[in-house]
Amino acid sequence: MIAYIKENWIEIVSIILAFFGLVIPIYRYLIDKGLQNRDIRFKTYHEFIKKLVQAELVETNPIRAISKDDITGKTECQVIEGNRYATMQDRQIAIIFELRNFPEYFEVTKRILTYFQNQEGWEKYPRIISEIRYTLTYIDKYQSCWQKFLRFFFLKRLSRAWVSLSVGKLKY
Repeated sequence: MIAYIKENWIEIVSIILAFFGLVIPIYRYLIDKGLQNRDIRFKTYHEFIKKLVQAELVETNPIRAISKDDITGKTECQVIEGNRYATMQDRQIAIIFELRNFPEYFEVTKRILTYFQNQEGWEKYPRIISEIRYTLTYIDKYQSCWQKFLRFFFLKRLSRAWVSLSVGKLKY
C-alpha cells in the first residue's frame, strides 16, 4: 500500500485537489443559502409580528378641502386623511398559528404571546386567547426533553407531527 502511494502520489494529490475543488464551492453555496434563508425567516417573522399588533387600513375616506388661488386662478385640492384602521381577528389567529413555524424565535414568541394573553382588553377576543393558549402549549411541548431527543436523532418531522397531534387534542 505504501509503495503504491509512493509511486502514484501525484495522481493521489491531484484527486484530492479536484475533490476540494468541488467540495469548497458546494460548501460555500450551502452556507450562503443558509444565510439567505435565515434572513428571509427573520424578515417573515418580524412581518408576522407587525401584522399581529399593527392595525391595517380598512377604508380610505379622504375629505377634500377645495381652495382657489386668487393670483393664478387655479383650483387646488388639499387631502385631509380620514382613514379607518382595524385589526382583523381571523388574520391575528392565523398569524399566531403560523408563529409555530419559527422555533428559533420560540423564546421571544412565548414572551410576546404571554404578554398579550395577560393584557387587559384581550379577554373580549376568546378565539385569539384560545389560539394563544394552543400556540404556547405547542411551544412548551416542542421544547420538552422528549422532543429534543427526537430532533437530536434527525426526526424533526416526527417530533413536529407528534406535538401537533397532542396540541390538536386539547380543548379550551
